Amino acid sequence: QFRARLREAGIDITGAHVQDELNLGNAKFDFDVTLARTRFDKRLNLRAIETSRNLKLTGSSFLGSQPGDALDLAGAKIGGSLDMNGVVARGHVNMDSLQLGGDLSAQHGRFTSIWLANAKIGGQMDISDSMVNGDLQLRSLSVDKSLWMRNAVFTRVWLTSAAVGGDLALEGPNNVGFKDCPNQKRNEPRPAWEAQRVDLSAATVKGRLIFGSDCYGRFDAETNWGHEATLDLRNTSVHVLEDGVSCPETEPECSNTWPAVLMLDGFTYDKFGSSSSDAGAAMTSRPVSWWLAWLQSQDSRIYHSQPYQHLAELFTLYGNRPYAVEVLMAAKERELLANHYPRLLVWLYWALSGFGYKLHFVLIWVITFVFMGAAMLRMSGQGASNQMPYGLAYSFDLLLPIVKL
Repeated sequence: QFRARLREAGIDITGAHVQDELNLGNAKFDFDVTLARTRFDKRLNLRAIETSRNLKLTGSSFLGSQPGDALDLAGAKIGGSLDMNGVVARGHVNMDSLQLGGDLSAQHGRFTSIWLANAKIGGQMDISDSMVNGDLQLRSLSVDKSLWMRNAVFTRVWLTSAAVGGDLALEGPNNVGFKDCPNQKRNEPRPAWEAQRVDLSAATVKGRLIFGSDCYGRFDAETNWGHEATLDLRNTSVHVLEDGVSCPETEPECSNTWPAVLMLDGFTYDKFGSSSSDAGAAMTSRPVSWWLAWLQSQDSRIYHSQPYQHLAELFTLYGNRPYAVEVLMAAKERELLANHYPRLLVWLYWALSGFGYKLHFVLIWVITFVFMGAAMLRMSGQGASNQMPYGLAYSFDLLLPIVKL
């Protein structure tokens, strides 16, 4: 007699203790389901459920451990939102191929591992302030809006071939506690896990790729990601790149705090951004030496010209031709050294013509040799005896045999 009322009020179970497996696999319902602050000693099976409304698991604990899943939402189709805020999962959370019409929120959670590969999120996804001590598998994930991963602690994040329609923020976990930052609290110290690995290869971000800001500090991999952390950006495409690194002209703070292992081959970005009101945080204001160190942080055993070429093109678009030339020269030097050219020849190539990018070097050498020839002609006495008191034309004639004066 109460079944008709479910469509209006839905099901709300709060504070329960479920000792055995709860199997709702393949269930279909058109009302809200809430299983909040509930303890599940074994698996909660929600595999392939279908609902046009919302699912809330706020504050629940899933104590089932591997082998097997503590929470199974694989193949589920949820027309509304999925609330997993404050969830604690001792075992694996499987959300493979999840289809969600609204937002996915998993803030302030504690997870062993999460599988969210091939999922489609119609709204935004927020996993800020959470901790995942195993794999966070987000391969081929599609998020129509933004993906927030702020002040969170991860070990391995796989975002290979992911598509984010808005911003992707990977910030923290250590924040700086600005008073103007809403709902911000300092995270607990990072556990002594292995160095963090983030794989963004072949991902697409239509908005900003944010690694640092006022509220969460600059991109500081040594502190936040661990020593020898890895960031893979091969064939990644983003609209705006922001890292929050500040480079004040009066202070030598502009150090390269990106991960020690960096892969940039095929990485493209349309523009630089600044998520700070500090003028020193503008990425275009950094010295060219910082950018060269950033590019050189890639694997020195393998040379790829694309990261240099792309950065030079962007500097040219920003009207900073001198920076573009320096980057192209660095690329040529690394190319020659990677092909085992003798360092003396590389140095001569740079000194004589700036690797072909600074042709005024050639003019300087021509003028130098012309004056040296004229000086030697005068010192030998041959200039005066042959009615050439200066000898500049004669020296220039001999320097360039094709020129006849």
